[in-house]
Amino acid sequence: MRNRCLSTLHTLFFFLLFLTVFTTKVFALSDVTVMLTQNSTHYENTGQLVYTLKIVNNSGKKIADISVNNELLLLETADITGASVPAFTDVSISASHSYFSKPGVFDGKGNLNASEVQIQQGGYVEYTMVATVSDTIVGDIVNDSAEVHTGFFTNIKADTVTATPVPYVYELLLSTDLFEYTINKDINYTLTVKNTGKYVIHNLALQDNVADITAQSIDGSGVNAFSDITITSDSTGKGSEVGSYAATGNLKVASATVAIGGTVSYSIKAKVADMLVGDIINQASAHTKDGDISSRVITTPPATAKVSITHTNNNTKPYLVGEAFSYTIHVVNEGAGIASGYVVNQPISLMAPRLANDLTSTYNASDINGVPFDTWTVEVSNIDSNSDSELQLVGEQKDTDLNDTVSLYPGEEIEYTVKVSISPVSIDTIPTLSVAVHDGLGVLQAE
Repeated sequence: MRNRCLSTLHTLFFFLLFLTVFTTKVFALSDVTVMLTQNSTHYENTGQLVYTLKIVNNSGKKIADISVNNELLLLETADITGASVPAFTDVSISASHSYFSKPGVFDGKGNLNASEVQIQQGGYVEYTMVATVSDTIVGDIVNDSAEVHTGFFTNIKADTVTATPVPYVYELLLSTDLFEYTINKDINYTLTVKNTGKYVIHNLALQDNVADITAQSIDGSGVNAFSDITITSDSTGKGSEVGSYAATGNLKVASATVAIGGTVSYSIKAKVADMLVGDIINQASAHTKDGDISSRVITTPPATAKVSITHTNNNTKPYLVGEAFSYTIHVVNEGAGIASGYVVNQPISLMAPRLANDLTSTYNASDINGVPFDTWTVEVSNIDSNSDSELQLVGEQKDTDLNDTVSLYPGEEIEYTVKVSISPVSIDTIPTLSVAVHDGLGVLQAE
């Protein structure tokens, strides 16, 4: 009984194999040519890629019940964030064929899934797929999904085709309206992207961290260069878009578009902080799928200080030996910038009018030259509220030269008072000793 069952199964197996072999049309790979082409090796965002899938019957007889697939809406690539997203937003499909061949049943929108395709010997069917490229993608589009099924044993894939993003060519221009800044006044930057290439620029990102710029303050510390920032924008060229950005603070632009020959521009109005004395250094950057580029560096120095000196003798009558008198020195900043790190100097100890002697036994018989003061003091008698003085911090100094490092705010002044006790051996006219002001580099600014 067992042998009879095995014999029956063997007979049934060979019968089914006979039906399969002699009722299924089996074709060699050489019988069918599958060709996938695209209209361009580059793509533009929101543009279209056109794929042509052509199947040719090279055999000597008709091929029927073919299925053809190319699922473009399932293809993915990287977007501007690096995520994997669909490469296309929509696809339209049309077909053509040779005489007596049939492109089968398929939907004219979406993925190509054609069934019941028939191709006469020597004939062909051809599918044209017009695919709209996503606005956000930046990676390569690799179409490796086109394939043809020609029976139970044959599955033919088309060669892969790849489209890369078009190259972007543009200029990034940063400029300012000032050669030097004035504290508490506005400085205006303009950042412009000019498309000098052959393709529309998509997904442009820009950055100018103006709110994070620091510069040296009057006290030597680093502080934010700007106290208030507002941003506006403009564009030229049909299709140019300025993208999204905040109207205050740092400029951070996302998803801007620049038409061929067009521009996008951003005007940044920034109010310079009070007490600023250092250079303001600014640089912007742009990012596209091709990478980053930077603008030129804009360095804006502070406005120039203009210092003047007034020397006033507080005694109008001739002096008497042994008595005291005083004089006043006014140092005023008449410029638009802070006089930072300036040095005010009067070398009192170098005065040398004639003296009867030097109050020692060595030269009692001869006149000499020397300091006409027996003793003296130097102090800051007045300073305006925004200015700084090292001498003011240490207080009155005795029998030393006036040598003070100051930072003098625009429109403000420092007043020094020098009180002296005239030497009992002074016999000459006491000259007015010059006062000099040098900047931080030692360059004479006033005397």
